[in-house]
Formats: sequence, C-alpha cells, structure tokens
Amino acid sequence: MSTEKFLSTEDEYGEMTYADKKSLLESYRITPAAIKRLRDLIRELESEAEKITANISRDGGGGYGVDTAKLQRCVERLDDAKMRLLAEEAELAEQRSIVLAAVAELADDMERGVIYGHYIQGRSFQALCFSLSYSRRQIFRLRRRGIDNLAL
Repeated sequence: MSTEKFLSTEDEYGEMTYADKKSLLESYRITPAAIKRLRDLIRELESEAEKITANISRDGGGGYGVDTAKLQRCVERLDDAKMRLLAEEAELAEQRSIVLAAVAELADDMERGVIYGHYIQGRSFQALCFSLSYSRRQIFRLRRRGIDNLAL
C-alpha cells in the first residue's frame, strides 16, 4: 500500500476519510509481512544464482549457453526485487512515523490506548476489552472516535 495514496486521498475538507485512515492503520502491521516476503524472494534468487553459477563453473563456463541466459534472468529478477525492497522499506519507515505521530497526538488517553493496542501492537478487541474492563461496544466506540480524531 502506498502512503502517498493515503496522503492524497482527502475529503472536501482536506482530511483523509475514516475508511482511508482505518486502511492506513491496518496496513501498519501488514507491510512488514510484504517486506519479509521480498527478503525471502531475494534469498531464493541468490540461492538460485549461486546454483547456476556453480553449474556454469563445473561445466567449464565460457560459452553463452542455457545456464548463462538463466543466470542473467535470475540476476535481473534479483536486482528488481532488491529495488522493490528498498522502496518498500523507505515507504514503511515513512508510513510508520506518520502513523505513530498521529496516534501519539490523540488527546484522549483511552482512544489512544485502543488505537495503539489494536493497530500498533496487534492486540485483539477481546484482549482490549479484558485489559481495559470495557465492553466490546465501548471499545468499538473508542476506536471509531480515535480514528475520526487522528490528524492524518
């Protein structure tokens, strides 16, 4: 998810909509998983490139055979994955700092606690109900007000 997409999606008053704020909060925990998948892909491609290189070395190298073309494609895919990883990491850092700053600026401690607990720490609503001694309905109201009050 692009932070720029969220930051450019505004209502007629110049603020993000509730749905966009909620999506940005939800993506806070999802984006690291996407980065992990990219890192895994990079490791797989590096391993594949090493195997191809070993085959080329074993066979005497030199010519432009099937393995050499395969290695070239693998290296291109590897470079592409590394570039995507750098972009994703930069976007994630920006997104996280924006989200954390907005949550920290919430005036109401309970709203901040519910938003931080669920979206940043990944706690379930049931766990929040238990730890705060609030009903599920109260937790959802606090979440709604907290998201509405986020300065995004």
